[in-house]
Amino acid sequence: MSGNFERKSAQQKKMQYAKTICLCLGFLALGVAIALPGPTLPTLAYNMNYTIMGISFVLPARAVGYLFGSILSGMVLNKLNQQLMIFSSLFVSSIGLVLVPWVKAVLLGVVMSSIGVSMGFLDTGGNVMCLRIWGEKKSEPFMQMLHFSFALGATAAPLIAQPFILDLSNSSLANNVSTTSETQISNVYWAYTIAAALACLVSLSFLVLSCTKAAKMVSNQQNTIKKEGKAFRWTMLGLLFIFFMVYVGMEVAFGLYIFTFATAGATNFSKDQGTALNSVFWGFFAFGRFISIFVSKILSPNGLLRIDLLGTILSTALLLCYPLYSTSAIFLLWVGVALYGLSIASTFPTGISWAEQYITINGRKTLARKSLTHGNKQKIGTRRRKGYRPLT
Repeated sequence: MSGNFERKSAQQKKMQYAKTICLCLGFLALGVAIALPGPTLPTLAYNMNYTIMGISFVLPARAVGYLFGSILSGMVLNKLNQQLMIFSSLFVSSIGLVLVPWVKAVLLGVVMSSIGVSMGFLDTGGNVMCLRIWGEKKSEPFMQMLHFSFALGATAAPLIAQPFILDLSNSSLANNVSTTSETQISNVYWAYTIAAALACLVSLSFLVLSCTKAAKMVSNQQNTIKKEGKAFRWTMLGLLFIFFMVYVGMEVAFGLYIFTFATAGATNFSKDQGTALNSVFWGFFAFGRFISIFVSKILSPNGLLRIDLLGTILSTALLLCYPLYSTSAIFLLWVGVALYGLSIASTFPTGISWAEQYITINGRKTLARKSLTHGNKQKIGTRRRKGYRPLT
């Protein structure tokens, strides 16, 4: 009897790690897809005869889709096979990524919105799935690992795009204007093809998981919980909504526009310099999430959040002073970007772990954890646990 139990326990543990690895790969693909429009935006604008301002509508279009997909996924999360849901979201994202360089105008907005919907399903479903696999007490380092994978993908995105984008610095091309050749369009197309291939390959791992009997989801979250009062519930949801809206707006908008700012703005960086600056942000972002995997075992979510917020305030102040040192100490821009990426890195996963201390994260209640820029919402339950402690 004990031998059978040990074998079943070992098999369950292996399946937990297999699911976590697949989720990390899924978030790696998500990071590439999220960050890729940043360095490719000026080239896409040039190929399509748009200005930067004219093509920027694709980002709010994706955000609206992300928002809708996250809300919808929260409503159906407990009714669907999670592995099949994530497989579908990655597969749809891969199709949309292939189409992006080839469509224009309204159709481009539709494609970006559909990518956003699928990303919303992946992000919401992936976070909840991780918590269900490991439970509240063990999920913190795995949640940090999941979001480190996202950061790693976002770091790779500028490097993937760099060989296929145009150098539009020192010219009026950044703002506009003329017809382009098929070769140029094909070049930027390869960056999106690589991202699509990655998403498609990772989606197959979830398809395999869904066909495995041992992969049936068994939640490790506590179920012995009491009903939550309405006042506490809405207070928590309101505060978390505001916090995550501001945070994710800062993260995603900065990551998407730093390349355009560097190459088309007053800094007048070259393509290579702009790509390097973009990679510095996402690289330190990834490094911050990597070290938080280990720091989260030492510090409580409260302590880690305080450190993150202090670093964010300092780096933001340094970046706001950019006009004062733009000609005399340009290296401070690089320092500010690196510190900013490092500081905001673990805020999101730590925030989820902090919320998990007080409310049960599942697919039934709504927590708006993404900004309008990113457009993602997660559903969470709001029932009190045994051993509840006051907010500090």
